[in-house]
Amino acid sequence: MNESEDNEMQIIITGGGGFLGQKLARALLQSTQPFTELLLVDIQQPQAPMADPRVRCLQADLTEAGVAESLITERTAVVYHLAAIVSSHAEQDFDLGWKVNLDTTRTLTNDPASVSSSPARWRSTAAPCPPWWTTALR
Repeated sequence: MNESEDNEMQIIITGGGGFLGQKLARALLQSTQPFTELLLVDIQQPQAPMADPRVRCLQADLTEAGVAESLITERTAVVYHLAAIVSSHAEQDFDLGWKVNLDTTRTLTNDPASVSSSPARWRSTAAPCPPWWTTALR
């Protein structure tokens, strides 16, 4: 790996097209946090909250087999998992709420070594957090 590859750092925001995902993306882009790519992932095509060459937007269904796992690479440093089915929508379609809120979270939070070789730090709205997670709640 050469020096430029060593400095590549990806941040992923699932639910990147939603209210919280967009606020977080804007805050990261305006911060001094060093990263080379901010990947916004959502079930509907997310939009970049501001013009920035580091932003990549991806429409993807994280409940499809292999999709969530495919996001994490050796470049992934942080994952903010904000994708969710909330409130009455989850109550009206319990199976979908279960699939998105539990199964996708479980897929993304499997032991990172089994997902990929990424040293990713995990951030999620889910609680409690496994001991290997890094979270703003601790």
